[in-house]
Amino acid sequence: MPNRPKINLPKLSSKGMQEVVAVDLGTSKIKIIVTGKAGEITKTLITDNPLGYSVPTKATQIEPLANLLRDIFGQNKLPRTNLALAMPERHVSTQVISIPTLTDSELATSISWQAQQYIPIPTEELVLNYQVLYRPEKKDAATTDMRVLLAGIKQDDLNNLTAAYKQASLEPTVLETESIAALRHLPADLTNNASSLIINFGASGVDTIIVSGSELTMAMSHPTGSTMITKALMATFNLTYEKAEEYKMAYGIDTRYGEGKIAQAIVPILQNILGDIRNTITFYNNKNPVSAINKIFLSGGGALMPGFPELLAANLNIEIQPLDIFATLTGEIPENNQLIFGVAGGLTKRKG
Repeated sequence: MPNRPKINLPKLSSKGMQEVVAVDLGTSKIKIIVTGKAGEITKTLITDNPLGYSVPTKATQIEPLANLLRDIFGQNKLPRTNLALAMPERHVSTQVISIPTLTDSELATSISWQAQQYIPIPTEELVLNYQVLYRPEKKDAATTDMRVLLAGIKQDDLNNLTAAYKQASLEPTVLETESIAALRHLPADLTNNASSLIINFGASGVDTIIVSGSELTMAMSHPTGSTMITKALMATFNLTYEKAEEYKMAYGIDTRYGEGKIAQAIVPILQNILGDIRNTITFYNNKNPVSAINKIFLSGGGALMPGFPELLAANLNIEIQPLDIFATLTGEIPENNQLIFGVAGGLTKRKG
């Protein structure tokens, strides 16, 4: 099976074999997995993010995030070096492009021009990374395109995020996109003539990641997330944020509870999410009828909501299953809420 792409945003430092701290800094929850020198899990942590943002887009947001990180790492006695971070997909422009076959040197020369065509970030503000996904053999190079994965973020977003960690006296080692982290949970027996969809259902949005065989094809971020469901429950039932979160995760869209009124408050938002997912699937399948999506994998805290997998299955007529987040990992694996560790678990599985 082809190697899965490993796109990293700029490497920040280099360390030898030691503990690794995988950090998924979400807008609602912060998820952390610590692994020892042998790769075994020594600690997992879920804690609140009261700030409501994960990437400082303003200079004034750097210090509050630094203070929060300093407190979390100090109170939980976490290692402060060799951190693996994920850039949220909504802050990344990810594109897979097909271009005439080039050598590595030719591609390096032309990549900035290619990025201008496909990445909607001005060149002077762009941090770009790329990975060759497929290059045909020499005998086919004249007639067959190569495929290249582009990942771009704004320089200011990267600078602000790394500044927050620096102010907290933390040392990140690597920063990569959430979609790349999620790919590491896919089973090894996926076939190259079919495509799969990963749905990462987070607090501030839903990421849809399409994979053909083992190759990333498309990654999109949709802005409706599970926090909107929480706010709908707060407004409908006059609940605190904490109590609305409890209702959401305990009852979901199960009509047996609350005389069906809880489900009634949630379903309209899920229908919007379902619409975005259906449109993504239709767009992709129309362009790739030979390798249409035939399986959906779920990840993220929102995917734990009762009734959500069943809603997808009933409306999309595609096999649904959760990602096996902790497959191939050993150590102190959490028994509950495993899907919430999708991104942190993917960072933990990173090799090199």
